[in-house]
Amino acid sequence: MTVPAGVPPVEIWWAHEGDAAPGLRALLAPPELDRLDRYRLPATARRYLAGRALLRLALGRRLGLPPEQVPLDSSCAGCGGPHGRPRLPARLGPWNASVSHAGVRIGVAVGRGRLGLDVAAHDAALDLTPDSGLVDRALAPIEARALLRLPGRARPGAFARVWARKEAVLKACDVGLSRPPSRLIVTPADEPADVRAAPPELRFAVANLTLRDLERAPTGPGYAVALAHESAGPDGAPPPLRTRDGSALLATAARTNPANPPHGTRGGTQASPERR
Repeated sequence: MTVPAGVPPVEIWWAHEGDAAPGLRALLAPPELDRLDRYRLPATARRYLAGRALLRLALGRRLGLPPEQVPLDSSCAGCGGPHGRPRLPARLGPWNASVSHAGVRIGVAVGRGRLGLDVAAHDAALDLTPDSGLVDRALAPIEARALLRLPGRARPGAFARVWARKEAVLKACDVGLSRPPSRLIVTPADEPADVRAAPPELRFAVANLTLRDLERAPTGPGYAVALAHESAGPDGAPPPLRTRDGSALLATAARTNPANPPHGTRGGTQASPERR
């Protein structure tokens, strides 16, 4: 398959929870600051601040806009609250972005057309036994059987890979976890990434998606990363990928605005209880 000339790459920016800095608050819109200041846990606030600032910076570079002027709409399709998937208005063209974080790692993918990025940590604390409610909720029966055939020590990594694939596809379909993930069937962890079956309402959306494991993502050990995105041409060729240093981008932006109050607080007052 050949990528048509002029097809822009999907850029994936990588950062760390520790990249959050007070100066990044200047990039966020008032609803985003309100959400940030409601988080109770400092780590959650840091992830949100770094992720949302990186999203604005990455999109701003592609759109030729200052990051604070990127017109993001984060309205939830279900309730209208400001915690939905960030979207750009149609007038800016087919640009899309996807944000994911797990543990201390943060990723932002930016490209043309539908896309979804997901990072999942290998969590040894998960109950991945035959009687686990988690296995039944997350996996289809055929996926659960493949997972449970593995020795216990191998299950967290395999589950993370399958889960990252599922959520990447659901994000690219713009439904996220509003659909039961067990209804979307992907290949087992030891096989190349692909969708085996989708519920009827998602089959058309899934048909033009390419699903990839990002084996070389700079997350370090203990993470699985998957990207789902629209094909770049009529023969189904995937667009090229480019890995970018999000930590450096955040550091430069933070130095530009050093005098803002610490993230997770407003005017020095304690943040209110966390809202997910």
